Amino acid sequence: MPDNKAFLTRIDIINDCFQNAKGKKWTKNDLLERVNEILYERHGKSVSSKTLFNDLDYLKNEKHAPIKKERSGTTNYFYYSENFELHKTDLSGEEIEYLKDALVILKKVRNFKVVKDLGQVVDKLQHTIHLATPDNTDIIHFEHHTVSEGADYVDELFEAIKSKSSLRVSYQPFLSPLPNEFLFHPYLLKQFRNRWFVYGRKENESRPTNLALDRIKKIRNSTAVFVENDMFQPDILFKHVIGVTLPYDGEPCQITIKANAHQANYIRTKPIHNSQKIIKFHKDQSITLTINVIRNYELTSTLLSYGADIEVISPEILRTELKHIFDTASSMYSHDTIAT
Repeated sequence: MPDNKAFLTRIDIINDCFQNAKGKKWTKNDLLERVNEILYERHGKSVSSKTLFNDLDYLKNEKHAPIKKERSGTTNYFYYSENFELHKTDLSGEEIEYLKDALVILKKVRNFKVVKDLGQVVDKLQHTIHLATPDNTDIIHFEHHTVSEGADYVDELFEAIKSKSSLRVSYQPFLSPLPNEFLFHPYLLKQFRNRWFVYGRKENESRPTNLALDRIKKIRNSTAVFVENDMFQPDILFKHVIGVTLPYDGEPCQITIKANAHQANYIRTKPIHNSQKIIKFHKDQSITLTINVIRNYELTSTLLSYGADIEVISPEILRTELKHIFDTASSMYSHDTIAT
C-alpha cells in the first residue's frame, strides 16, 4: 500500500484512540503498540516512535487537534483535552440512513471486501455525527443461488483492475487436461447466471479474452507493465450481446420472435433484450417482437429456455439451429427409458 494511505490510516488510528477512550491518557509506548497492532493487521507493517511523534505533530499543527501532553514523574501522557472531529461531514442523519439502507442491499447481493470497507465508512460517518440508530430489519430478500467456484477471485481481480496491475493467471478450460499460465491484463468483471467472468488482454493478443473465474486455478501478481484497455468500451461491447460470449466476427442482426399468449405478458414486461420492440399484437393475445443482438451461445440458450412458448420466425439460420436442437431432444424422449 502506498505510504500516503498508510499515513492516513495511522492518523485515523491515533484519532480513534483518543476519541474512543474518553478520559484515558496514553503513554508513548501504549499508543505506539496500539497503532502498530492495527496497522499490521491492515497493511502488514509497523512504524517507529519517530514516525508516531511526526503523526502527533501533524494532528496538532495541521488538523488543530487538542492534543495535550501531561508529565507524571518520568512518564509523558497524551490525550485530547476536549471533543474533536477529525473528519467533519455535512451529511445529515437522514442521509446516513440512506447510506445504511443501500449498504443492506449491497450486502444482500454479495458480501465482497469493497462492501465490508463501505460498511466501515458508514460506521465512521455515523460515529462522526453522533448518530445512533438500530440495525435495519430484514425487509428485502434476494434470490440466492449456489455460488460457483472462482467467486473468491472477485475481490482480487477487482483490486487489480482498480490499481491497473497485470497478473500471471493459471487457467484450465473444461476440455483441457492441464492448466496453462499466461500474462493477463484485467479490464472488466461481469456476472451472468451466477457465474463470474473477467475480460482483459492476454499477452501479445489484439482481441479481448474472456475468462471464467471457475476455471482459474491460481492468480499471482506480475511485475510486467500494465497495458491500458484500448480494446473495448463495456457499454458498447455488450450493447448487442446476451451473456458473455463475444464472437470475434459477430455482427448484430434482427431476430423476429412470436410469443404465445401464455408467455406474451412475461416477455413484454421482462424483455429478452433491451433492444426488444413489440411489432404486432395478435387477436389470440400472442405478440410478435424483434431484438437486435449478436448470435452467440447464450442467445440460443435463452431462447431454448422458453420452450414451446416462443417461435423464432427469422433469421432462417437461427430458426434451423433451434429446430435441430428440438428434433434431437425429441428423439431422446421418443422411446422408453433404458434401465441403467
